[in-house]
Amino acid sequence: MATVVPNPQGFKTVIPWFRDGKDLTGRVTGADIAAGTLVKYVVGGTSQVPNVSTAAAGDVCAGIAGKDAKVGEIVHYIAGGVMEGVAGADLIANDEVQAGPDGTLIKLAAGKKVGVITCNIASGGAAAVRLSV
Repeated sequence: MATVVPNPQGFKTVIPWFRDGKDLTGRVTGADIAAGTLVKYVVGGTSQVPNVSTAAAGDVCAGIAGKDAKVGEIVHYIAGGVMEGVAGADLIANDEVQAGPDGTLIKLAAGKKVGVITCNIASGGAAAVRLSV
């Protein structure tokens, strides 16, 4: 449900009653994490600070790392919105994507969908992806 509020120009604005958390933090385990790569939950951690590591091809993902982080550090990751991720293959607008090698974005095959690409991008580039994790 949302509340409709008139604005000064006379248009109505919809204000959500609640927005779920999309900016999250986790403790890096296993290996260092690179900014813009997909992360997944791993065993351990707490309900406040789960353990995360770089996602592998086809994994269920928690979000995209917002910065580089070393093992043991806390990393900020984002689980919604339009984000910048690392393209692991050439991608075109409207491609549905999944985790590829080393947490990159590749075209959806047998893995779990993490989002949709918003514009064409070459492999290795910064891909704009509308997340749906």
